[in-house]
Amino acid sequence: MSVAILPVLNKQTLAEKVELLVQREKMRYAEAVVHICEEHGIDPMDMAKIISASPLKAKIERECIRLNTVRGKKRSSTAIIL
Repeated sequence: MSVAILPVLNKQTLAEKVELLVQREKMRYAEAVVHICEEHGIDPMDMAKIISASPLKAKIERECIRLNTVRGKKRSSTAIIL
């Protein structure tokens, strides 16, 4: 009986895998994370623990704000004074 060994996913290896998918497969950051979860049978909530303290979190947030999938501060080229 053989046991499949999953590669160790830490902040660094996760970031590398995500960046690779984003660049080569033209996935969005969030899509790449979900893809890795599905590929390795990892619960996305467990993945969130790894992402929460990594630079990857900021990239996902910026992408989601840019795509209007979450609310956030958008930079405006003009200031509105009330």
